[in-house]
Amino acid sequence: MKLFPFQDRALRHLFEAPTKHLVVLAPTGSGKSKIYELWADRRRAMKLPVRMILLTPLVALAEQQKLQLTRLGFRVARALRDLEYGADCLVLSPESLSYDGAFDRLRAWNPAMLVVDECHCVWEWGQSFRPAYQVTSALLRLPTLERTLWMTATLSHASLSELGTWTRGDLEVHGGFALPANLVARTMELPWPRRSAWVRARIGVPHRDHGIVLFVASRRMTERLSRMLGDLTPFHAGMSREERSAIQGRLQSEREWADSVLVATTAFGLGVHADSLGEAILWQPLPRLVDNLQALGRVGRGGRSGVATLLWDTWDIEELKRRSDESTDWLTERNACWPKRLERHLVLEPEWKPCGRCYRCCSG
Repeated sequence: MKLFPFQDRALRHLFEAPTKHLVVLAPTGSGKSKIYELWADRRRAMKLPVRMILLTPLVALAEQQKLQLTRLGFRVARALRDLEYGADCLVLSPESLSYDGAFDRLRAWNPAMLVVDECHCVWEWGQSFRPAYQVTSALLRLPTLERTLWMTATLSHASLSELGTWTRGDLEVHGGFALPANLVARTMELPWPRRSAWVRARIGVPHRDHGIVLFVASRRMTERLSRMLGDLTPFHAGMSREERSAIQGRLQSEREWADSVLVATTAFGLGVHADSLGEAILWQPLPRLVDNLQALGRVGRGGRSGVATLLWDTWDIEELKRRSDESTDWLTERNACWPKRLERHLVLEPEWKPCGRCYRCCSG
């Protein structure tokens, strides 16, 4: 099997490097999951126990991961109580760790590997939305762990710093973040009363050959806007597993998504290959810088050209200042390349040069 360089480098690290903990930063849909799949396969070939914990944020994503590992011939448990049946892999949510006796069961199982998929969620969701994520650091104290693997497309400097503290500096970072090369990004100052008309015009373009995702800041907004804009498809983490799985399954069909529009929170797309999506519209600046980058990165994948538009006005800026201590300069500073300013928030700061994709760079 031919591997991408980042996959090969990560696998070599997991088997050869002295550093116990590894962060892999790579774009959505690039094949990060192949790393732990091949690690498990090689352990099996070496006649070593696999015993891998895979911590994952969404039920639908967990089911996909379980199915794939099962296809590869591994015995996969989705609950701690199933470990007694000789599981190779345990795929679970952080909430599963909050039950009495959870860590006793894990210690008795003697896990060798911890994989934290979409690991930015540990910090971005863990304070209030998913408090169960705050116990993640306790997993590092399991005595039999030989390696840990932390995977995401985006991770802030602050998050990496805290992870470095958890791992006592025994940590290596591979990769970095970059927006898709074929993505054109722009911002548009547009008051809220005029946004619905502008969005309707965009989604009503005749003979459109790509799907559109309209990102909003909350679950309630997905339902509200999907009704207001004409019975569009909402997507958020509060929907049932069956509903989310059905929507994500449709993404595999280029033809079915050619004229579809999804109204979603940033929960959409985690671990999902969405090459059929060609346009993202951010109804408003999202609460965290990483959220905005995650949204931009959902389109322009798989060789398809992509367009992303962020709508904002002064009211949005005041709301961001009220709710967050993160700077809003990336959005309001004139003559600034805003995709690059967002990228600089992440772990590996790119060289400061025009991106060639946003309207400020392309307009000269």
